[in-house]
Amino acid sequence: MTATLRHRVARLAAGLTLAGLVGCADPFPSPEPPRVRLYQEGRYQTTWDDAGRLLKRLTDADGDGRAERVELFDAERRVRRAEIDGDRDGAVDRWEEYGPEGTLTRLGLARRAPGRVDLWIVPDDRGGLRRRELDEDGDGRFDRFESYEGATLVRVAIDADRDGRVERWQEWRDRGLAAESFDLDADGVPDRRLRYGADGGVVGVENAR
Repeated sequence: MTATLRHRVARLAAGLTLAGLVGCADPFPSPEPPRVRLYQEGRYQTTWDDAGRLLKRLTDADGDGRAERVELFDAERRVRRAEIDGDRDGAVDRWEEYGPEGTLTRLGLARRAPGRVDLWIVPDDRGGLRRRELDEDGDGRFDRFESYEGATLVRVAIDADRDGRVERWQEWRDRGLAAESFDLDADGVPDRRLRYGADGGVVGVENAR
Protein backbone atom coordinates (compact mmCIF):
# COMPACT_ATOMS: atom_id res chain seq x y z
CA MET A 1 0.00 0.00 0.00
CA THR A 2 1.41 3.35 -1.01
CA ALA A 3 1.75 6.27 1.38
CA THR A 4 -1.02 8.16 -0.44
CA LEU A 5 -3.42 5.22 -0.17
CA ARG A 6 -2.63 4.71 3.49
CA HIS A 7 -3.34 8.40 4.12
CA ARG A 8 -6.75 8.16 2.38
CA VAL A 9 -7.72 5.06 4.41
CA ALA A 10 -6.75 6.73 7.68
CA ARG A 11 -8.86 9.81 6.83
CA LEU A 12 -11.83 7.60 5.92
CA ALA A 13 -11.56 5.64 9.21
CA ALA A 14 -11.35 8.84 11.26
CA GLY A 15 -14.43 10.21 9.55
CA LEU A 16 -16.43 7.03 10.23
CA THR A 17 -15.36 7.05 13.89
CA LEU A 18 -16.36 10.70 14.30
CA ALA A 19 -19.73 10.07 12.62
CA GLY A 20 -20.34 7.16 14.97
CA LEU A 21 -19.58 9.26 18.01
CA VAL A 22 -21.82 12.08 16.88
CA GLY A 23 -24.75 9.81 16.06
CA CYS A 24 -24.51 7.63 19.19
CA ALA A 25 -26.82 8.52 22.08
CA ASP A 26 -25.49 8.72 25.62
CA PRO A 27 -25.98 5.21 27.07
CA PHE A 28 -26.36 6.66 30.56
CA PRO A 29 -28.44 9.81 30.18
CA SER A 30 -29.20 11.85 33.28
CA PRO A 31 -32.93 11.82 34.03
CA GLU A 32 -34.62 15.14 33.62
CA PRO A 33 -35.90 16.53 36.92
CA PRO A 34 -39.69 16.34 37.08
CA ARG A 35 -41.41 19.62 36.48
CA VAL A 36 -43.82 20.70 39.18
CA ARG A 37 -46.92 22.82 38.66
CA LEU A 38 -48.35 24.99 41.43
CA TYR A 39 -52.02 25.99 41.58
CA GLN A 40 -53.80 28.36 43.95
CA GLU A 41 -57.56 28.16 44.44
CA GLY A 42 -59.11 29.94 47.40
CA ARG A 43 -57.69 28.60 50.63
CA TYR A 44 -55.97 25.66 48.87
CA GLN A 45 -52.59 25.52 47.18
CA THR A 46 -51.81 22.29 45.31
CA THR A 47 -48.68 20.93 43.65
CA TRP A 48 -48.86 18.54 40.66
CA ASP A 49 -46.28 16.83 38.46
CA ASP A 50 -46.33 16.62 34.65
CA ALA A 51 -48.12 13.26 34.78
CA GLY A 52 -51.07 14.83 36.56
CA ARG A 53 -50.25 13.34 39.96
CA LEU A 54 -51.19 15.35 43.02
CA LEU A 55 -48.11 15.71 45.23
CA LYS A 56 -49.00 18.17 47.96
CA ARG A 57 -51.90 20.26 49.23
CA LEU A 58 -51.64 23.23 51.59
CA THR A 59 -54.68 24.60 53.41
CA ASP A 60 -54.78 28.15 54.70
CA ALA A 61 -58.22 28.24 56.32
CA ASP A 62 -57.98 31.72 57.88
CA GLY A 63 -56.23 33.38 54.95
CA ASP A 64 -53.26 34.69 56.92
CA GLY A 65 -50.75 33.40 54.37
CA ARG A 66 -49.59 30.47 56.54
CA ALA A 67 -50.82 26.94 55.92
CA GLU A 68 -52.39 25.22 58.92
CA ARG A 69 -52.39 21.82 57.19
CA VAL A 70 -49.94 20.31 54.70
CA GLU A 71 -50.85 16.97 53.08
CA LEU A 72 -48.57 14.71 51.03
CA PHE A 73 -50.14 12.25 48.55
CA ASP A 74 -49.14 8.95 46.96
CA ALA A 75 -49.52 7.98 43.28
CA GLU A 76 -53.20 7.12 43.85
CA ARG A 77 -53.95 10.60 45.24
CA ARG A 78 -54.35 9.23 48.75
CA VAL A 79 -53.09 11.18 51.73
CA ARG A 80 -50.07 9.42 53.24
CA ARG A 81 -48.87 12.11 55.66
CA ALA A 82 -50.23 15.35 57.08
CA GLU A 83 -48.54 18.07 59.11
CA ILE A 84 -50.84 20.34 61.10
CA ASP A 85 -50.39 23.64 62.92
CA GLY A 86 -53.35 23.34 65.29
CA ASP A 87 -52.76 26.52 67.30
CA ARG A 88 -51.72 28.53 64.21
CA ASP A 89 -48.46 29.76 65.65
CA GLY A 90 -46.45 28.88 62.54
CA ALA A 91 -45.04 25.58 63.88
CA VAL A 92 -46.27 22.02 63.33
CA ASP A 93 -47.74 20.43 66.46
CA ARG A 94 -49.49 17.37 65.00
CA TRP A 95 -48.34 14.71 62.52
CA GLU A 96 -50.63 12.13 60.91
CA GLU A 97 -49.51 9.08 58.90
CA TYR A 98 -51.96 7.02 56.82
CA GLY A 99 -51.90 3.54 55.33
CA PRO A 100 -52.88 2.53 51.76
CA GLU A 101 -56.52 2.14 52.79
CA GLY A 102 -56.68 5.68 54.12
CA THR A 103 -56.69 4.64 57.78
CA LEU A 104 -54.65 6.52 60.37
CA THR A 105 -51.61 4.41 61.29
CA ARG A 106 -49.69 6.82 63.53
CA LEU A 107 -50.34 10.16 65.21
CA GLY A 108 -47.61 12.43 66.52
CA LEU A 109 -48.01 15.34 68.95
CA ALA A 110 -45.73 18.14 70.11
CA ARG A 111 -46.57 18.55 73.80
CA ARG A 112 -43.61 20.73 74.79
CA ALA A 113 -41.53 22.35 72.04
CA PRO A 114 -43.30 23.54 68.86
CA GLY A 115 -42.25 21.61 65.77
CA ARG A 116 -40.83 18.63 67.70
CA VAL A 117 -42.88 15.47 68.18
CA ASP A 118 -42.55 13.97 71.67
CA LEU A 119 -45.53 11.58 71.62
CA TRP A 120 -46.39 8.98 68.98
CA ILE A 121 -49.75 7.21 69.22
CA VAL A 122 -50.45 4.03 67.24
CA PRO A 123 -54.15 3.04 67.05
CA ASP A 124 -55.37 -0.53 66.62
CA ASP A 125 -57.66 -1.82 63.87
CA ARG A 126 -60.80 -1.22 65.94
CA GLY A 127 -60.21 2.42 66.75
CA GLY A 128 -58.64 1.68 70.12
CA LEU A 129 -55.08 2.23 71.29
CA ARG A 130 -52.21 -0.14 70.50
CA ARG A 131 -49.03 1.71 71.45
CA ARG A 132 -47.64 5.00 72.72
CA GLU A 133 -44.05 6.19 72.47
CA LEU A 134 -43.06 9.12 74.68
CA ASP A 135 -40.12 11.47 75.04
CA GLU A 136 -40.69 12.37 78.68
CA ASP A 137 -37.89 14.89 79.16
CA GLY A 138 -38.04 16.55 75.72
CA ASP A 139 -34.45 15.74 74.73
CA GLY A 140 -35.49 14.33 71.33
CA ARG A 141 -35.06 10.67 72.36
CA PHE A 142 -38.00 8.45 73.24
CA ASP A 143 -37.64 6.81 76.65
CA ARG A 144 -41.05 5.29 77.47
CA PHE A 145 -42.93 2.74 75.35
CA GLU A 146 -46.45 1.68 76.33
CA SER A 147 -48.45 -1.25 74.89
CA TYR A 148 -52.25 -1.41 75.11
CA GLU A 149 -55.03 -3.87 74.49
CA GLY A 150 -57.99 -1.75 73.50
CA ALA A 151 -57.73 1.15 75.94
CA THR A 152 -56.06 -0.87 78.71
CA LEU A 153 -52.37 -0.49 79.51
CA VAL A 154 -50.68 -3.92 79.68
CA ARG A 155 -46.91 -3.36 79.29
CA VAL A 156 -44.38 -0.54 79.64
CA ALA A 157 -40.69 -0.44 78.66
CA ILE A 158 -38.61 2.39 80.15
CA ASP A 159 -35.19 3.84 79.42
CA ALA A 160 -34.78 5.30 82.89
CA ASP A 161 -31.21 6.63 82.50
CA ARG A 162 -31.81 8.00 78.97
CA ASP A 163 -28.89 6.11 77.41
CA GLY A 164 -30.95 4.80 74.47
CA ARG A 165 -31.47 1.31 75.97
CA VAL A 166 -34.44 -0.06 77.90
CA GLU A 167 -33.54 -1.43 81.33
CA ARG A 168 -36.92 -1.53 83.02
CA TRP A 169 -40.04 -3.48 82.04
CA GLN A 170 -43.47 -3.27 83.67
CA GLU A 171 -46.52 -5.53 83.51
CA TRP A 172 -49.90 -3.95 84.20
CA ARG A 173 -53.11 -5.72 85.16
CA ASP A 174 -56.52 -4.28 86.12
CA ARG A 175 -55.07 -0.76 85.76
CA GLY A 176 -52.43 -1.48 88.39
CA LEU A 177 -48.73 -2.39 88.30
CA ALA A 178 -48.47 -6.19 88.67
CA ALA A 179 -44.77 -6.85 88.11
CA GLU A 180 -41.56 -5.09 87.17
CA SER A 181 -38.24 -6.39 85.81
CA PHE A 182 -34.85 -4.68 85.85
CA ASP A 183 -31.64 -5.01 83.86
CA LEU A 184 -29.03 -4.50 86.57
CA ASP A 185 -25.85 -5.16 84.55
CA ALA A 186 -26.78 -3.27 81.35
CA ASP A 187 -26.64 -6.31 79.07
CA GLY A 188 -30.17 -5.83 77.73
CA VAL A 189 -31.61 -8.81 79.65
CA PRO A 190 -33.76 -8.54 82.83
CA ASP A 191 -32.01 -9.79 86.00
CA ARG A 192 -34.41 -9.05 88.86
CA ARG A 193 -38.21 -9.21 88.96
CA LEU A 194 -40.56 -7.69 91.52
CA ARG A 195 -44.20 -8.68 91.97
CA TYR A 196 -46.75 -6.25 93.41
CA GLY A 197 -49.96 -6.75 95.32
CA ALA A 198 -53.28 -5.02 94.82
CA ASP A 199 -52.22 -2.25 97.21
CA GLY A 200 -49.03 -1.56 95.25
CA GLY A 201 -46.71 -3.16 97.78
CA VAL A 202 -43.98 -5.65 96.84
CA VAL A 203 -45.08 -9.24 97.48
CA GLY A 204 -42.21 -11.09 95.84
CA VAL A 205 -38.64 -10.69 94.59
CA GLU A 206 -37.08 -13.21 92.21
CA ASN A 207 -34.33 -13.60 89.66
CA ALA A 208 -35.58 -12.95 86.16
CA ARG A 209 -33.11 -15.28 84.40
